[in-house]
Amino acid sequence: MKLVFLIGSQREGSLNKLLAKEIEKEFDDYDIVEYYPNDFKMFNGDLEKPEEDWIKEIRENIREAEGIIIASPEYNYSIPGTVKNMIDWLSRPNEEGKYLIGGKNFAIVGVTMGLDGTRLAQKELIAILHQLRANIDASNFIAVPFADVEGKFIQENKERIKNFADKFKKFIAK
Repeated sequence: MKLVFLIGSQREGSLNKLLAKEIEKEFDDYDIVEYYPNDFKMFNGDLEKPEEDWIKEIRENIREAEGIIIASPEYNYSIPGTVKNMIDWLSRPNEEGKYLIGGKNFAIVGVTMGLDGTRLAQKELIAILHQLRANIDASNFIAVPFADVEGKFIQENKERIKNFADKFKKFIAK
């Protein structure tokens, strides 16, 4: 089984990357594929067709995936443009006119050093994915506020991470 992570921060010390890596440990029997903002060009309709190899590969992995987890930071009380750009690319039909996101199983996680733990960004992502007809495990999320850069928040949330993974496995098995 395949699981795709869309990690919305390219920064080497990204807290969301750290959270995603910890979640991945709970899916050790899955084929894990990660994508980062730099894996996507800025969306431009002129680049859609013919499809370039990089987007064909990403779309193929999304097509094969049983689930997609978005690990997104929250910038200025919203989703980062990098995450929106990923979704914009994936929301477009491929050369055969087939859409990817509709019917795909999604979950959203996020971590921040700020107050809301990415809840506002997650709310926006849920709204966008809902409009794209994705299956969203919206009651199963991780939103960690006041995270420390040393990664202690991972130890403090081990049980939440395990519960999240167990629930998402059940969600995608439906």
